[in-house]
Amino acid sequence: MAKILEQEAGIAPDSAATLAAMAEGSLGRARLLLAKNLLGLRQEIVDHLLRCEPDTPATIQTISELAESAAKLKEDLSELLELITTWIHDLLLFGHGASGSIINHDLSPTFQTACRRWSSRQLSERLRLLDTARKQLARNCNPTAVCEVLFFDLL
Repeated sequence: MAKILEQEAGIAPDSAATLAAMAEGSLGRARLLLAKNLLGLRQEIVDHLLRCEPDTPATIQTISELAESAAKLKEDLSELLELITTWIHDLLLFGHGASGSIINHDLSPTFQTACRRWSSRQLSERLRLLDTARKQLARNCNPTAVCEVLFFDLL
């Protein structure tokens, strides 16, 4: 499936492998993730989570903009949150030396930095925060507000 995605979309092998793993064998789901640029937005969010320092004016502006971009996804927002969840799950695996099961091949350069920034306990807390955000969205809470709180908490 990764080879098909590489040929069809002209994407890098790491991105194709990530899409194939995320789609769990569904070429249609992989195409949806690609068409909606969910991997690109996930990459942007990850980059900012690793670079931003809490409580600075630039961070507040950046997180607000990311939350608005994410909220615009509407029904695909849950897919984005799932992508972020798998990245954090991969960080836990990487931190415990189980890198053979990693899904986010294209984000592997971020693993060292992220594991230095957050402990296993903090990563587990971030998984809980993502689960809470999904539940809030299922109860029709304001998506922009949910994403803002989530992204600030993930820092």
